[in-house]
Amino acid sequence: MLAIATQGDVPSAGVKIRRSFRATLAVIIASLTACGDGAQPATDAGEDAPLVADVGTDVGTDVGTDVGTDAGLDSGADAGADVGPVGDLAGDEGAATDADDCSDGGLRVDGGGCLRCAPGERVCGARCSGASDPSTGCGAAGCEPCAYPNAMATCVAGACAPGRCLDGFAECDLDARNGCEVSTRTDRDHCGACGNRCSLPNAAAGCSDGTCAVGTCNPGYGDCDGNAANGCETGVQGDLAHCGACGQRCAPAHATGRCSAGACGVAACEAGFADCDGSAANGCEVDVRVDAMSCGRCGARCAPPHATGSCSAGACSVVACDPGYGDCDGDAGNGCEVDLRTSAAHCGTCVARCAYPNAAGQCREGVCAPGACNPGFSDCDGDAANGCEVETASNPLSCGACGRVCDRPNATAQCSAGVCRIGRCDAGSADCDGRDDNGCEVNTSLTLSSCGACGRVCAPAHATPVCEEGRCAIASCAPSYANCNESPDDGCEVDTRSDVAHCGGCGNGCRFPRATTRCTGGQCHIATCDPGYGDCNGDEGDGCETALSAAPDNCGVCGVFCTEVCRASVCEPCSVASEGAACRGGSICRCAGALCACRD
Repeated sequence: MLAIATQGDVPSAGVKIRRSFRATLAVIIASLTACGDGAQPATDAGEDAPLVADVGTDVGTDVGTDVGTDAGLDSGADAGADVGPVGDLAGDEGAATDADDCSDGGLRVDGGGCLRCAPGERVCGARCSGASDPSTGCGAAGCEPCAYPNAMATCVAGACAPGRCLDGFAECDLDARNGCEVSTRTDRDHCGACGNRCSLPNAAAGCSDGTCAVGTCNPGYGDCDGNAANGCETGVQGDLAHCGACGQRCAPAHATGRCSAGACGVAACEAGFADCDGSAANGCEVDVRVDAMSCGRCGARCAPPHATGSCSAGACSVVACDPGYGDCDGDAGNGCEVDLRTSAAHCGTCVARCAYPNAAGQCREGVCAPGACNPGFSDCDGDAANGCEVETASNPLSCGACGRVCDRPNATAQCSAGVCRIGRCDAGSADCDGRDDNGCEVNTSLTLSSCGACGRVCAPAHATPVCEEGRCAIASCAPSYANCNESPDDGCEVDTRSDVAHCGGCGNGCRFPRATTRCTGGQCHIATCDPGYGDCNGDEGDGCETALSAAPDNCGVCGVFCTEVCRASVCEPCSVASEGAACRGGSICRCAGALCACRD
């Protein structure tokens, strides 16, 4: 352990001071050398070497001065000169003697030594420390070492202060508390130096080892030339040389490429080639000039039916037909389309046609033969050379079949669509039941139920009918009925017993003066008199002869007699008001002044 002498150690003061100082300085140097983040070895560049020299000078000067003054021995300068140099400590044997008992107030340390600190120093970890030692807080009471992130620590005016920044770091925000807060190797806002902000075209810039670099490219761009200065200079969305990614060329085979949205596609194929699988990776992979699976265009197979095909210059052609088949239309698309063994139009060869009059020809194993007759024709003579020679559709002698003759009663027959039918009925006959086999079965000249035509019934009302030459007539009327309009259509339409226009006979109308008539039992009678009149004499022949409004013998009603005058159907005496009116007995109401009487 080491000891530094203070006042009271007069004997052998020079020797003890020199030895104690050397031991103390050795400890300080060792502490500074072993310091971690807060200090650097004396061999570091910059501020570290002056820091060790300052400590040696300060301690030597302070100790020499104090000891020289108190003990009266060597001067402070001599003592400082003796103990100041660091090199003198190498050969010393170390600490104070074990006899030092720290009776003057020193601090006993391990090994029996006594630690005495100079004025202005304090004990930190079994050693004295001054205001210029950053490893013990530059004089701070707690002896906590000065520490700043990513920086060397130093003492300024007895207080901790950041010194030189570690390599790759910088103090950019001028705030000493957070030390050298920026890593200039990776910070893109302070890349290599404070304020050197990385900004690159079309990219999120990064900082690598203090140099601006491309971090990530913006979507659709790439750093294809490797030059960070121009950022992500290439648009990989539409660049044929860098389609989707740098160096990814869009050059499909046999095609003009197209880069769209970073995907390589085929813009156009070379003449004679096609992109049949839709993949740009193999370009226009098919030579449609000769490819039998895609002849002329994708998917157009050159495989003509019943034939051997060949694709040449993009066109499919028939090289050879299968046995029994022929390419009669010259169209390779349908190959050898005709079966020469069965085709009546191409029997045996494309130009051999099987044809017979009114009959379909047929081909059997490449040989022609007559087939079925055309509709409406028959082979009645059995000669294949003239085909189906008889028209059975309309021939009444072979109607529908050879030798089937058409004959219908009371009619002229005809053949239609191979079926016998009534052509027209004989005069006075008609086909009323719709059956063809019994001909025109009804005599419309005499038949009451079909008089003149089928279904025209001759049945006049209230009469005995007769059909004469197809016309309906009335033979006689029923009793009391008459055919007054002389038409058979409504029969004997008049009931002469009750018809006022034909009462008792046609044209015998009932008519009476000033009366409404009626016919009863064939006799005319008065039904009612007109208003104001009456049939007072009982003779219907003169109708309603009496004017009831002025007849004194029938005043208002037949049989009502007035003594003098009837006026307005009311009896009253002869007066000036009724002067001139008829009085009963045929006299007239006459007045002389106010005196009135009935007179002849």
